[in-house]
Amino acid sequence: MKELREFANWVKLKSEHKHLEDKDIIVTGDFNLETKPMFDALYSKGLEIPSGLKKSEFGTNLAKDKRYDQILHLSRYPDSFMNKGGFLDFYTGGTEVLFPGMEKEAFTYQLSDHLPLWVQIDTDNDAYQLDQVIKARKDG
Repeated sequence: MKELREFANWVKLKSEHKHLEDKDIIVTGDFNLETKPMFDALYSKGLEIPSGLKKSEFGTNLAKDKRYDQILHLSRYPDSFMNKGGFLDFYTGGTEVLFPGMEKEAFTYQLSDHLPLWVQIDTDNDAYQLDQVIKARKDG
């Protein structure tokens, strides 16, 4: 868990760097998280699951019972995430359709033993940025 906390801290420090132009940071990967303390360590510095993935209870392994893979964000513009997300189930309960006669273990070496995650992101945030500039001028 120490490594997860250190990674979360690195992401937070990176987002605060004065020469970083875009402070929205998206982190993806196979984190092999298995316990609540592991999740808590990764989320300890503000990384969040986009709401489109929070709403769904699913696993990213073929059995759909473990949430190893993650899409996380440390977001300056949280509304950029469109509340849509999920996983692509290419396995659909078997290997026969894609690879006739192939056993599950061999199949995982041909494609993957994880189901890909996806989220929809709106990169057109000019209105939000303009509102922030106007607000800053009024406050300043």
